[in-house]
Amino acid sequence: GVGPLALPRWDGDVSEGLKVKDLETPCYLLYRSVLERNAARMLERAGTLGCQLRPHQKTHKTLEAGAIVTGGSKRCVAVSTLAEAEFFADGGFDDILYAVPISAEKLPRAAALVQRLEKFHIALDHPDTLSQVLSRGPCEGKVWSVFLMVDCGYGRDGVDPLGDVAMEMAKRLQRSDCAKLAGLYTHGGHSYDHEGLAEAVARVRQTAAEEAAAVVGLAARLRAAGVEVP
Repeated sequence: GVGPLALPRWDGDVSEGLKVKDLETPCYLLYRSVLERNAARMLERAGTLGCQLRPHQKTHKTLEAGAIVTGGSKRCVAVSTLAEAEFFADGGFDDILYAVPISAEKLPRAAALVQRLEKFHIALDHPDTLSQVLSRGPCEGKVWSVFLMVDCGYGRDGVDPLGDVAMEMAKRLQRSDCAKLAGLYTHGGHSYDHEGLAEAVARVRQTAAEEAAAVVGLAARLRAAGVEVP
């Protein structure tokens, strides 16, 4: 059986419970106990390493799972669309990172989130978009909180961690009165493209090492150049 869930039924249907085959698709199913165990392990691991975990919400897209993966704090999450950001903000979440390089036409919508939340962050990877961000603050009394998106080998987005663009963008943010560098962000999406457990595990570990090298390496370059990196 499956539950708790309510679906429309034919008149006269008095069967108890639901079976997986009865569910309308697409339908998100999970074992709550497994989710809770995995979330607790990740939070404990991050704490042991002295890191602040920022779990992504794009897969489950639910307030209930969001509360579990944040240890009940409903703080410090990442999303992949502004609609997701607004959904989680409406559900009482804060400290939300829109973890996709933002485009200029989305800045007014992002500014509304900056105004309503204690912390809302955007990601950038292009100097032209940075120019739009630096042209005006999001709202009175607040500045843009910006994560610099870093390419760790995926090739879809992010600045080259060894290139000059990353350095110049970070310096521009540090000089700005209406924006600040909140940190560095990367996404190793190329770790997905493998079949078989052993190959997948090896690829995930390799990609994790590449992610760490890209972000830590760029942070070291920026700090050596006098740029503050949180």
